[in-house]
Order: sequence, then C-alpha cells, then structure tokens
Amino acid sequence: SLHIDYPMLFELHNPSTERISHCGVLEFIAEEGMIYMPYW
Repeated sequence: SLHIDYPMLFELHNPSTERISHCGVLEFIAEEGMIYMPYW
C-alpha cells in the first residue's frame, strides 16, 4: 500500500506567463485523471 503524507504539495507552472506557484491539497474529490483549479 502507498504511504501518502498530507497535505500533498504540488508545484504549478504557467508557461504562458513563466510563473510558478505552489499549493497543498488535503483531499481529492474529482474523478480520476481530472483537476479543477479556481481562477484567481
């Protein structure tokens, strides 16, 4: 079985603006293979 530490941390890249951001996720509720991100 997998041992996963929470929050899961990700690095997000936006190639059009060359910006990088980081986020933490406590749980996933989307379908497998899908991601939903807020438009800030």
